[in-house]
Formats: sequence, structure tokens, C-alpha cells
Amino acid sequence: MDRILISACLTGDPVRYDGGAKTSANPYLANWQAQGRLIPFCPEVAGGLPTPRLPAEIEAGRDAGRVLDGDARIFDSCGGDVTGAFLAGAQAMLATALENGCRHAVLTDGSPS
Repeated sequence: MDRILISACLTGDPVRYDGGAKTSANPYLANWQAQGRLIPFCPEVAGGLPTPRLPAEIEAGRDAGRVLDGDARIFDSCGGDVTGAFLAGAQAMLATALENGCRHAVLTDGSPS
């Protein structure tokens, strides 16, 4: 049975920047949860950011690939550079996926992570 990495906020964990969740009512997710296939993970929390936290965005005109290449940064709403935390969270997420044999992921649309 394939394990599926999923954004923790989609499973109801209150880990979003505002301290809330973004619980999904998708019946597939409920079924996979009941089967024990889901591996919830929040890269922001794993990267050391608190909950709640300031919202953060990749700098304008750039994308995640540029962040990974070191050509772009991620800033919180007060201008703080949180790139390191996001990169650490991405590394931890990859490690978790590999450790659990996840071949698929369900991620939160619009999240900077």
C-alpha cells in the first residue's frame, strides 16, 4: 500500500501561518486517512518556524525553483528573510517522504513551501 505525504494542515493540524488548519473534506483523503496511508507533514514547522507566524512569500517574479537554486529568497510580511527555514523544511520533507516510501504527495495550493 503506497504511503502519501500530505500537508499537515489538510488533515486538520493547526499549523498554518495563522494558527489554523485547512482541513480538506475530500472523500479520497478521508479514505486514505482511515487506511493509515497518509503521512502529515508541515515543512514550515519542521524548518523551525513557529505557529502562528507571519505570512511569507517568495520574492516577486521568482519561483520555488529559483529559491532552491539560491537565486531567490522568501520573506515574511515584515521583510524578515525566512529562506533558511523554508529550505530546512524542504529538506526535512524530502527525508520524511523517502523514509516512508512516499511516491505521491498532496500539498496545499498557494503555500510558499
